[in-house]
Amino acid sequence: MENILGLSRKIDNKSLDIIFSTKNSATDYSIEARFGKTIVCCNMVIGKTLELSSVNTKPMISVYYAERYYSFGVIPTNYFKREDNKSAREIRLNVFFNDCVNAVFRYLIKNNVFISLIVTAVEDGYSPEFPASIGLSLMLALLSNFQSQPFAAIRIVDIEGKYFKNPDFDAIKFSRLDLLVAATENELININSSADDVSIVYLLGAIGYTKTFLDETIKFQKEFIEYLKENFNMENTNKKIEFIYNDDKAIAKFNDKYSAEIIKLVETFENNAIFSLEINSLVKRIINENMADSKNIFQPLQITFLFYELMTKILKEILICQHKRLDIRQFNEFREITCEFGKLPSAHGSGIFRIGHTAVMSVITLCPLNQSYWNLSIEGFQRQTLINNMFFHYFSTGGVSASRLEKFEEYANIVLDKIIQRPLPPLSTLPYVKRIIHEILSTEGSTLSATINAAHLALKDAGVKLKYDFAAAEGAIYFNNSDDFILLADMTGTEKLCADALINLVASEDGIIAFNFKAQKCGVKFETLNKIIDQQHSNVLYIKNKINSVIAKPRESMHPNVQETMIFHLNPNKIYNVVGQNSEYLNQIKHKTNCDIFIENDGFVIIVKRDNFSNLAEAKSLLVARAVAAEATCDSDICKVDASKTEYSEGDIVSARVVKLLPFGIYVETEFGAKGPVYLSELADGNLTKPEEFVKLGDIINVVITEIDGFNYKFSHRKFLEQSNK
Repeated sequence: MENILGLSRKIDNKSLDIIFSTKNSATDYSIEARFGKTIVCCNMVIGKTLELSSVNTKPMISVYYAERYYSFGVIPTNYFKREDNKSAREIRLNVFFNDCVNAVFRYLIKNNVFISLIVTAVEDGYSPEFPASIGLSLMLALLSNFQSQPFAAIRIVDIEGKYFKNPDFDAIKFSRLDLLVAATENELININSSADDVSIVYLLGAIGYTKTFLDETIKFQKEFIEYLKENFNMENTNKKIEFIYNDDKAIAKFNDKYSAEIIKLVETFENNAIFSLEINSLVKRIINENMADSKNIFQPLQITFLFYELMTKILKEILICQHKRLDIRQFNEFREITCEFGKLPSAHGSGIFRIGHTAVMSVITLCPLNQSYWNLSIEGFQRQTLINNMFFHYFSTGGVSASRLEKFEEYANIVLDKIIQRPLPPLSTLPYVKRIIHEILSTEGSTLSATINAAHLALKDAGVKLKYDFAAAEGAIYFNNSDDFILLADMTGTEKLCADALINLVASEDGIIAFNFKAQKCGVKFETLNKIIDQQHSNVLYIKNKINSVIAKPRESMHPNVQETMIFHLNPNKIYNVVGQNSEYLNQIKHKTNCDIFIENDGFVIIVKRDNFSNLAEAKSLLVARAVAAEATCDSDICKVDASKTEYSEGDIVSARVVKLLPFGIYVETEFGAKGPVYLSELADGNLTKPEEFVKLGDIINVVITEIDGFNYKFSHRKFLEQSNK
């Protein structure tokens, strides 16, 4: 029998609508979460019972998150690029939502469960993480028979000191902060952020800003759950889901039986690699031993879960009561750290970072921008000027397989792109494609943070003048109670596995570049988060000082193999006149200046030095002179400017068409094809609350160029008005 139930609330001046349905016979439940015009379709399938024999402590729940191109009105690059090619956003959000499930769903079931979150419509100017999190949270509530804690996730950005919730991709691109927070009613469970070197107080303020919105959303979810309890019969679901119920007496007997063996194993700790193998061996033996016992009431998954719960309890007692770690280090003590750079003489830059038995080598190559490639994702066309490639081979873990940990590599590359981009200088200063190869030579924990630190060494070795020095550190958090905690710096694999929560911080001397918090067994109170970040920041500074003691400043000059390059922007309407028939004029300039010259359709010019006889300045001068001499060929409305104008510079007044209205302002395109934002503070007198109060799509306005960074522009209409009134 078909059931369709729904509830609606006004949240943040938008309608949040939840429609619950069992009309799709192929799935067990369907929920449609609507927020404004954004729609996320959520479906859950509860699979058959599985008898598990492998070592596993996680719920058997898989989350699939996808953003369809049609929901954004975008067509993939070409016919051969299919919709199932996931974007970087989708990959990151898949990991994020799966981590949220592991944090809030602590119930043992014997079923495999699949939950899909498919974005089918997106309101212009907004991102869909919020309604997707609502749909997932309610699915977990149904799966746990309404016992799991509801949660919600919200993304915010900061543009010109003002927060914007559920921002679209343009807002994220121009923001100094990109923050995604997931929380239950009382705890923060998952935080992902990247920022332009912001203070700890600023970051905490941004996280605190999300609380009211999330609390209101969770309150609505509780109302919807009560509404479902009253109007929907869960009997069929309860028959399908097989819960593994705990027997307190049997658990106490299990703990008594194996406590001594685990304590003995802990006391004889040698190194993490051997210890992990011994733990896995012990878990498998205990499973086989219990399954062979006719009086055993536990399932393999439950035995594994009970073992690690007991292991965590014993480890906590050692940490709290004896105040020591397995390898006898202090809580804030790191394993031995060594830093090296310049080990590969022919590479543009290289760095090796070692911490304990973890070793990562990063190698950077700087290429002219004509070698960059365009990537089309849901965010639109993006020029890739930073490319990270991690190679995580099984040999680095002591395995003999020739394969690689490709899923970890894929996610790590996306995280590295997001983090390393922040401290890099602008394209106007460093007009190159930066490709960084990360070779994981060996690993024993803290792999991602070691990779970030190795990249820092390689960038300095390549002579890249960073905006600020940075370093990364990972840590494991153990809570004694809601306010008291232990933070273990440079955690081992076992400490990570048994931790209540994990933290990864990338920071400079004074600010935060990236912050990730992930609850494993329990979340964190907002009041406690400040203390955790403070401690972890001290750990990051320790590593940063280690790096700076080896190489304090970037090399004065780049490697001689790096080709000197220059970029600027010509009027695209004059490209033909500059190039000439059959590239006649362009080839003459190339021959005379001994330079490689690449002119793109949008007017961007890339000049590359071939050898010591090349003259970049002369090449630019000749190109500009040829453009000035050519007659203007554009008669469209948007091109009513001085025909002799060939290139832009900061302070120029230009005409631009409004091509997009955004919560933080407008997006404009000039007669040269240059695109960029005009923030609300730069529209009219700067006191607007939304751009529709001043302009509409298609309007042509005069603006002043306030910033040119390679291919990126920023504009101001307010400054044009000020200059006109003088």
